[in-house]
Order: sequence, then C-alpha cells, then structure tokens
Amino acid sequence: MRPLSEAAAREIRAVCDAVGCRLIVDEIHSGMGRAGAFLASSHRGLRGDYYTRAKSIGGGIAKNSVALFHQDRFRPESEVMYSSTFAKDGSSAAIAVKVLEMLEADDGRAYQVAAERGDRLTGMLTSVASDFPDVVDGAEGIGLRVALEFTDRTEASCEHLREKARSGVLGYVLAGYVLREHRIRALPAGPAGNSVRFEPSIHLTDADIARTESAPRDVCTLLRDQEGHRLTP
Repeated sequence: MRPLSEAAAREIRAVCDAVGCRLIVDEIHSGMGRAGAFLASSHRGLRGDYYTRAKSIGGGIAKNSVALFHQDRFRPESEVMYSSTFAKDGSSAAIAVKVLEMLEADDGRAYQVAAERGDRLTGMLTSVASDFPDVVDGAEGIGLRVALEFTDRTEASCEHLREKARSGVLGYVLAGYVLREHRIRALPAGPAGNSVRFEPSIHLTDADIARTESAPRDVCTLLRDQEGHRLTP
C-alpha cells in the first residue's frame, strides 16, 4: 500500500534497461481508475513493458483478465504458449470494452472523482492517525486504495493482542471487528499483518466517510487501552 517514490520508479526502469530485463507492472488491484488514473504507475512515471489487469475490467459482472504488451516487446509465440483461465471470451470482452468506455466518458471524469474521493478518505484516516500516534504509524495509499498501518503490537501487555500480532493475523482480526461491529468492509493489507486497507466504491459520499471514521477510531481506542479481548466474539 506504500506508494513507490518517483526516484525509485526511475531507478527500477533504468536498471531494467541496463540489463535488458522486461519490467512487468501489476495493476490488477491498483489500475482501472482506482488510484485516480487509468494506471496507478503513471502517478510515478513508471513505464512498464508488460501490464497485468483483471477483476474490475469485468465490471463486477464477468471474470476477466488481460495482459498488455508494448508492441516492440510482444512475441507472437506467447499467445500460443500462454495458458489462461478466461482467454478469448467474447461476452467478457464486450463487457471490458463497456467498462473502458465508462471510465473514459466525460474526459475521464471517473478518474477525477476517484482522486478527489480518495483525498477525502485519506484526509480522514490521516486525522485518525494523528490522534493516535502511539497506535498508528500512518495512512498511506493513492486514490481509493488507502491503508492504516498500526504500530508493532508484538510486545503488547495484552496477551490477546501480543499473540495475534506475533502470529501475523492482527490485521485480519481488526478487519473482522470493523465488519462485525460497524458494518464496514475493510481488508488486511496483503502480507502486512498489522495493516488494514480501505477500498471503497467511487460512489463514496462525505456521509459514508464520516460514518467510516468511527470504525478506525474505535479500533485505535481498543489497541491503545490494551483491550484486545474485545476484538473477537
């Protein structure tokens, strides 16, 4: 969830060019406008040779995925050798085209909305982090893909918190608590056992953000007060 710096993006591209290595940019989660641009990597000026896309390109209707190649990097034999679960499906392809048309409509209005809504969401989570500096390391992300990273709990005085943190599942416990008690769907941030990510719809309203704020504040209060036993039923 931590955005790559522009300097790191330039260095990665330079190293790949120097050694002749193709650069694959995984945009399965971050692409399709969620980051406020068609490609999240474009925010950092990172140019890949190959791009992977999936999930949202199916519009929530079809299972779909796609690999994009720069023309001068494409090898015709790849299409013969490549094995795909969802390849060459006409109806899914038609849905993908419609999704792309919706994203690009009104001069890419969807990207602008995602960026603006993401800024509001990030601002709220940053405010929570600033109020609980001993509990939250910070809020990071781009657009409508933001995570709260909590401080290390492996030495917590609460045995319940300590055990969950040491086993790497604290993020799952926190996400479950938020869904159960606040009816807000959050998810662990990949392998980071102490992070929770928020990836709401582009239709996120100010009222939704205000309602969502109570969830991380509640979690932070429990972590601060060492009341880990309240996080699970």
